[in-house]
Amino acid sequence: MINYVVSFFKTLNSNYDPGDIAHAVSCGLLLAFLPRNNLMWPLLFFILCFVRMNKGTFFVSLIIFSFIVPRFDGVSDTLGYTVLTLPFMQGIYEMLYQIPFVGWTKFNNSMVAGSFLMGLICYVPVYVLTRIIIRFYSEKIGPKIGGIKIAKVFSKIPLVNKITKIAAGKK
Repeated sequence: MINYVVSFFKTLNSNYDPGDIAHAVSCGLLLAFLPRNNLMWPLLFFILCFVRMNKGTFFVSLIIFSFIVPRFDGVSDTLGYTVLTLPFMQGIYEMLYQIPFVGWTKFNNSMVAGSFLMGLICYVPVYVLTRIIIRFYSEKIGPKIGGIKIAKVFSKIPLVNKITKIAAGKK
């Protein structure tokens, strides 16, 4: 876990593509919205582990958003119920439910459907916002932090130094 946090901060201060970082944050939010008691969550997690993005940022954002997202469960449930009760979609839902293993995704649960839809709706705004924040950080904040004596003193703390060495693969 510490390696992912250190990797996240190293990523912010390096020349990584901001799109990879923003994609990782957005994917972390998408998975954080989904309940974990269905087939959809591990399937998406497995697929996202092979997608090109910063894995440290992905795992850190997944953990952080997992603490924030439960506050939106009421909205997700209402949205899911609304989508699942649309009359013109009933035939499609019946057809999907007849396909083997698709029922295990629990797409017919209002919480799962609403949470997945909320994650998809939030994906693009979070992606754009993250890119803006990364650009602002790399142009305005990052260069100033490097010259501050507090940052240099902080980096000399033994625990921080040890974590940095672990993250770099040194002992």
